[in-house]
Amino acid sequence: MKSKRINKYKKNFINSFVYYPYYHKKIDDNLIFIDSMNGEQLSSDVFRIIEELSDDKYKNFRVCIYAKKGVGHIEKLRENYNLRIDKIISDDVKATNVCEYAKYIITDSKIRYRYAKRSGQVILNVYHENPSLKWGVDNIRNYSRLASQQAPFLLSDYTVISNEYVREKIMGPLMIEDIYQGKILNEGNPRNISFFKDNSHLKSELAVADKDIFVYMPRYQGKSFHKKFLKTVKNNLKEFDKGLKDNQTVFFKVDGYAKKSIDLSKFKHIRPFPLGYDDYDIISMADAFITDYSGVVLDFILSKRKIILFNNFDKKRLTYLDDLNLPFVRADDIEDVIAELDSNLDEDYSALIDEYAPFDSADCAKNICSHVFLNQKVCPEENNKNDKPNILIFIGNLSNNEITLSLRQLLSQVDSDKYNFIVTFHQWSKHFKNDPESVLKSIPEGIHVMPMKTKTRPTYLERKSYAKFLNSDKKCSSSIRKFFKREFRHQFYGMSFDHVVNYDGYYKNEILMFCNCEAKSSMWVHNDPFMEIENNKFNMNLLKEAFSNYDNVVVVSSELINPIRKIDDSANVKVAHSLINFEFIRNESQKDIMLNKDVRIYNTHPQYLKGLLNDDGRKIISIDRSIYNEEWTENILMAFDRLCDEYEDVQLIIIGNFGWFNRTQYLASQLRHWKNVTVIKQLSNPLPILKDCALFILPPNNRFYRKTVFESEMLNVPVMSLGDDDKVIADEFNIYNVENSYEGVLKGLQDFMNDEIDTLDIDYKEYNERCLDEFYDILK
Repeated sequence: MKSKRINKYKKNFINSFVYYPYYHKKIDDNLIFIDSMNGEQLSSDVFRIIEELSDDKYKNFRVCIYAKKGVGHIEKLRENYNLRIDKIISDDVKATNVCEYAKYIITDSKIRYRYAKRSGQVILNVYHENPSLKWGVDNIRNYSRLASQQAPFLLSDYTVISNEYVREKIMGPLMIEDIYQGKILNEGNPRNISFFKDNSHLKSELAVADKDIFVYMPRYQGKSFHKKFLKTVKNNLKEFDKGLKDNQTVFFKVDGYAKKSIDLSKFKHIRPFPLGYDDYDIISMADAFITDYSGVVLDFILSKRKIILFNNFDKKRLTYLDDLNLPFVRADDIEDVIAELDSNLDEDYSALIDEYAPFDSADCAKNICSHVFLNQKVCPEENNKNDKPNILIFIGNLSNNEITLSLRQLLSQVDSDKYNFIVTFHQWSKHFKNDPESVLKSIPEGIHVMPMKTKTRPTYLERKSYAKFLNSDKKCSSSIRKFFKREFRHQFYGMSFDHVVNYDGYYKNEILMFCNCEAKSSMWVHNDPFMEIENNKFNMNLLKEAFSNYDNVVVVSSELINPIRKIDDSANVKVAHSLINFEFIRNESQKDIMLNKDVRIYNTHPQYLKGLLNDDGRKIISIDRSIYNEEWTENILMAFDRLCDEYEDVQLIIIGNFGWFNRTQYLASQLRHWKNVTVIKQLSNPLPILKDCALFILPPNNRFYRKTVFESEMLNVPVMSLGDDDKVIADEFNIYNVENSYEGVLKGLQDFMNDEIDTLDIDYKEYNERCLDEFYDILK
């Protein structure tokens, strides 16, 4: 029993240990924690930083490194280069625990995934390479990894940027231009110090003093290409070994999973990079450098020796290098490569050095360490962040629902010249994982994207306390509030925001996280909260906590003000109606009808749907856009059946997200004129059908969903609303309204057939300007 309990809460017990220093331990001003290449190896950038920190002027600092078990390379480096490393930690959990109280953290790729940044910590990012393969939003394969790629940069207080190309390929594709809040150090790459040193002694140590040295570094293509990549590289090595002369030696290196699968012991002229030596010390010895896509080429230009681009694996690989038109030798096969190695190996890269290595020198690491650790401002420092307010907007799990569509329409109209709008959502949502390209393309240009990277990570006590809160009427405890305050810093990298908008308003964790952040916050309410409680979306004490702690509780209709006030009469309630994007509506209406696997249709076969819309008979449509709605179709179906006694060719189409599809199709099947009724469930875009209809019936309890009214009017379809539930919106836009009864609906349908229901006349420009003013007023 005890072991089951431990397994159930194992992650929470780990979190308890990891986050103990966050609350109970002072930041150690003399501790430097280093997280290089996820503990797999020590990058050359970090190696040079440690080498500089080994100088006596940094003797008051202690250096702690995370390295996975079995990584002996770091111990060998410490021995060969006399590095001062005070402690090597191999346990991931212990490493994160130390990370939480170290004053300084150095990274070159990523930081422990549980890490929550504390105020007062300083993070230095010396990214380990020049971006060569396209990433972020430039590469479809990487879309779902956007959060993990952004994280080390957004966390950083200092990021070393060695040239304009590197800045452009980091800030642009990762969508962090203008929102990165740290400082940019315009300084050379520490790894390139090797090119300014005399490393001739290494040739003797490695027994290659009498040989021509070449380096071959193909870029690993990832797990999905693993087998094909291995086969190609192994064949290349075999052909290399056959063609090389006895006075020629190739040092070979490949990263990723491939390095464990390639055995070099059988080759005569090919050797692995030696253990215990810095990679760039080996690279800088080379008389020529051979690669397909490696960004090392933009470092190797400092050697002024030959660079050969050789790619016989993937000609379609998305790479930035192809866009640069670099003047390097290109080879199509091994014979071409070997022929180049036998020719003149000296090159003049002066112009390239001015462009891609303008800051590189023997003092790069010295300058960076003096700047960051000794507070001697010797590096040119640049503030990337602009002066616009940062507005973080949470959109949920990106479900294709009315809330998501409403936010997209709002974002298409907002002024991104005045604000930095940053959209966040669950990176783990199936909608993003399954089709990240469509998700990102649906977010308007000028809007930044910052996905949430992980689910919440409560400690054991926090989890128990939170569960009790959600399942009782007890008030929210201070420990829960502290948990969500820490979680906000964890998810959003300790960044500061001027306003946080919970536009989704449904996820419990995010409701509490955003109202406990250090920024001004607003929560959108899209539906009657008492209806949400009835449907087990929330409990009362969660909503009380939210409504009393958000700076603004924003409703999409004035009718929702009273329900909010019944829960918390002190809530600062504001109204912000949803915008209407008429271009979007018109474009969506012109698309083909999309019937995916979730769509269900009663009566009309999918292939006959277009034929139905092309029939001469008038079509009446009702679209249910609410999340929760009671059964509302019976009156419509009965009245329509009676109408068909007089008008045999009229058709009724009912579309909704309702969970009672079976009940609706059963009622339709009992009608005398059942052949005139079509029922469709889960159709994401009903506008191609709506545009071919002659009347739209607004279902009851859809009064919060003004969009359906605007869609109909914009597509020249008259609107009829039902009963007192819809009377407010009916009065607002002069909509034809009837009693929600068999007699009332029948009268409305007969008036429609007699052409007594007109289309509406709405000034969309004025309406949208009013909606935008409401939104901007909330951000003040």
